[in-house]
Amino acid sequence: MVLHLLWLLPAAVLAVLVYVPLLLTSPGQVDRYIRLRRTIWQTAGVDIVGKRVLDAGGGFGINALVTALLGAAEVHNLDIHRGMISTCSAYLDLLPFHVPVFPIVGDVAYLPYASAYFDIVISIEAISHYHEVDRFLSEASRVLKPGGTLIIVDTNNGNNIFVRRKVRAIWELFENGPPGSLPGHTVERPFVTKRRDIAQRLYPQLSEAELNLLARATSGLWGDELKAAFRGYVDRGVTPTSFYRGGSPIDPLNGVYIEYLFDPTQLGRDVARHGLTPTVHSYFGGARGGVLHLANRLLSQPVLAPLALKLAQGFIVVGKKR
Repeated sequence: MVLHLLWLLPAAVLAVLVYVPLLLTSPGQVDRYIRLRRTIWQTAGVDIVGKRVLDAGGGFGINALVTALLGAAEVHNLDIHRGMISTCSAYLDLLPFHVPVFPIVGDVAYLPYASAYFDIVISIEAISHYHEVDRFLSEASRVLKPGGTLIIVDTNNGNNIFVRRKVRAIWELFENGPPGSLPGHTVERPFVTKRRDIAQRLYPQLSEAELNLLARATSGLWGDELKAAFRGYVDRGVTPTSFYRGGSPIDPLNGVYIEYLFDPTQLGRDVARHGLTPTVHSYFGGARGGVLHLANRLLSQPVLAPLALKLAQGFIVVGKKR
């Protein structure tokens, strides 16, 4: 039913449904998208029908739209990027029917909601981009009702050696280049080049060698902190010492992290520190259904997590508010 509703949407709305990494360009792909959401809710032990849901870092709001169409009473799509929220608002206005989705610009670390407001807080492929993960966990616990559920889904499982290699290659590409592509990511100007450009714009008198040194020695800095490091060198001869040593790099223009790696078991312990009872599940896929779907249901049992998490690309961490 939901699949048919989606394909009755105006063409302008369907255009929004085409985005990386998931391309909702056919009924089959929409069906898989919905099946994945149902798998997540089943794993978390929640029924969304009639519930008040917060999608934290929900981007364009596609998950929020599907959640509402599947029966949630109220879905709030919160994201820090104003352009994504504007797009979400625009296509909601084009719908030929009312959907209880409420887009809002906001920071997941400072949720603009009253305590005990939501039944469910969900973060799908978003937590690895949060600036303040611990504050998000605190805020999620605060806005959940007693008995409510936090659901965190991500594919940056640091327990999997192949995931670690992939993500570290992405970090290196964004920080040092060269310009190019990896699956799901394209880099036109590495961060070291962006820092050099900023230094040259602020202090055009610096030599090539000085610009290159400052660009390499200010990794992880952005905004006023980056400008202060450049000014310290120019005014007092103090060379910065923030060289890249691995880890998620930071865009010097906006402070955005590329993505973190997570130890799901440690994330579960962090969830527990904020008054939620955690369970940690591996996620192998299976949105297409069939044998892989059945295997995922078996392997995602919490008792198998210590072993399964070494093999799975993704994880689902669930926190139940006491």
